[in-house]
Amino acid sequence: MRTRQRVRNTDRDFAPADLVGFAVRWHPYGGADASEVLVCFGINLRTYGERLHTALADSAHGVVMKHEVRDDLIAYADRIRQ
Repeated sequence: MRTRQRVRNTDRDFAPADLVGFAVRWHPYGGADASEVLVCFGINLRTYGERLHTALADSAHGVVMKHEVRDDLIAYADRIRQ
């Protein structure tokens, strides 16, 4: 059985697949806003962007997506972590 690597949060841990999967679900709508990220992960948008960018850089997150979607998510992560 394979264990999932966790992304550290002071309150809860989230696997990179959780972060990426959330981003993929929100992709058609231009990405999640700060309130959705806060409700789902308990972190601010900038922190989510940093963690999402790190998760996307590691192909081991296990989420299958088109290259165009991955490129869009990287651009989204870069934009929100500014």
